[in-house]
Amino acid sequence: MKMKKRVFRLLICLMGFVCLFAGLNVDAADGYMYSSDGKIIECSVGMTVTNDGIYGILSDAWKGFTKDNEITDFNSPSDMCLYTDPITKEQTLYVVDSSSNKLFVFDGSIRYKETVSSFPLHKSLIEKGLDEEGKVILNEVGLDKINTRIVSGSSASKGKLWDAAARSAYLDSQKVPEVECLGLSGVYRAQRPVKDENGRNILDENGETVLQDVIYLCDKTNMQVLLLNAETYEVIQVISVPVGADFADKFLPSKIVTDVTGRAYLICEGVYEGILLMSYQGDFMRMVGVNYTTLSFWDAIKRNFKTEEQLKQEVTILQTTFNNLTIDSKGFLYTVSSAVTNADGTTNNDSMIKRINQANTDVLKRNGYNKPKGDLITIKTGSNAGGSNFIAIAINEYGVYTVADSKHNRLFTYDNEGNLLYISGGTGSQVTDISNATAIAYQGENILVLDKGNKCIMRFEPTDFARSINKAVEYEYIGDAISAADQWQNVINSNPAYELAYVGVGKKLYSEGRYQEAMLQFEKGADVAYYSRAYKMYRDDLIKKYFPAAFGIILALIVLRIVLKIRKKIKNRKAYDDGDFL
Repeated sequence: MKMKKRVFRLLICLMGFVCLFAGLNVDAADGYMYSSDGKIIECSVGMTVTNDGIYGILSDAWKGFTKDNEITDFNSPSDMCLYTDPITKEQTLYVVDSSSNKLFVFDGSIRYKETVSSFPLHKSLIEKGLDEEGKVILNEVGLDKINTRIVSGSSASKGKLWDAAARSAYLDSQKVPEVECLGLSGVYRAQRPVKDENGRNILDENGETVLQDVIYLCDKTNMQVLLLNAETYEVIQVISVPVGADFADKFLPSKIVTDVTGRAYLICEGVYEGILLMSYQGDFMRMVGVNYTTLSFWDAIKRNFKTEEQLKQEVTILQTTFNNLTIDSKGFLYTVSSAVTNADGTTNNDSMIKRINQANTDVLKRNGYNKPKGDLITIKTGSNAGGSNFIAIAINEYGVYTVADSKHNRLFTYDNEGNLLYISGGTGSQVTDISNATAIAYQGENILVLDKGNKCIMRFEPTDFARSINKAVEYEYIGDAISAADQWQNVINSNPAYELAYVGVGKKLYSEGRYQEAMLQFEKGADVAYYSRAYKMYRDDLIKKYFPAAFGIILALIVLRIVLKIRKKIKNRKAYDDGDFL
């Protein structure tokens, strides 16, 4: 009898476990989030990658890759750029490899198209520095200032630096020389205006500025940036070491973006003073977005007594370099860097993400529960000790940006107010786990991740949970609080612990004048600022609603009291006149 009871209880327990796991949302158990007070809570992952979303040399989309390349050619991918044609909307993906120093081209579906391993010099660039008779003018600012090696052409020029002898050899052979890159680390494609000899924009017959598609390649080892014609891959311009700059020996360009005027923003390894802003012509203009550190009172006093050489030796302690950057459609520069190390050894990770405007001011909004800095809870010992280290950043069309954390290979997504929306990715042994991200890019709602460790491109797609969040944020971005609230309600239904969703619902109630209900939602969302605003409006409504009646009652009581007093005085006077007091 006892044995039957034990077996029965065991079956009940097994059934309970089965029911429990059957009723759990698998996504909800995979991810995590941070609450308003900085604690870890269970949450659905934001974006996932499936097996068919991984693109490498063995994938079907890359058929033909091994015919044109060795497997080792795609061994150390360092950067990528997704370009969308403004007219046809056709997309092209560019990837550079720092080991093989080749440029790989893919279409919008990440199907392999071609490989570019060397880049011919454009005729106008070759002839720069030649007189009317074709003789070399050595003092002319031309290719004699470029640290490039010729990999094809005449036998006299092959493998040598482009100099007077190489140029003379070109004149003899008339074979177009090609440039060999020795350290490709960055790629970017954009349109820039075509200018005349006087630096003015050239206009077409309709008065519109003529634009040219240009691919920018950071050739770090050769200390230069190549500007290519996007159709022919010919070198049309070179940005070389700025003349007379005090960082000339550290001009190692690794990442680049440009604005609509054709000015380039360069991250150079070893340059701690900030991001280099280069003119259209390739001249150095100024530094942008310097990462200053905080000095204690005594450190500031001691620095006043140090020599210039001693101060130069401290520059790596006082500042940090940028890791990556991107630019949005409004011209704001988004950058990521490591945490700043202060002079006293402490670290400051509050400004690892910046949004820099034209006035060189960081205008990134940090209005979320916590500042956008990745993981809030970290371990203090071991190889993974410390906070997040951002290695790449991407932004979409409605202000949502994602940063890649190289410490734990996670993706953190924030809205334009600095609210953490969701966390994706992570380190693991699965093929769908990120190994070593070097670049990321938005492709619609998806995110492309260039994984150097896995030697592939990964396409992350938002889960249903993240799609609702994205839609809600997009609606809020365009000012549609009602539609946003519907999406936020879907988020609450999926995860009642997601506090930001309650704030979104509360905003709708607030806009409808339902302040008491909005206060309840803001309280659930732990938003003190919006709760205070709703409480003020609720209080004002109460005053407007009840003040006239209350004021009327008070006024009536005052009048009644006055009337009673007058009546009493009249009564007393009448009694006095009648002699009742005698």
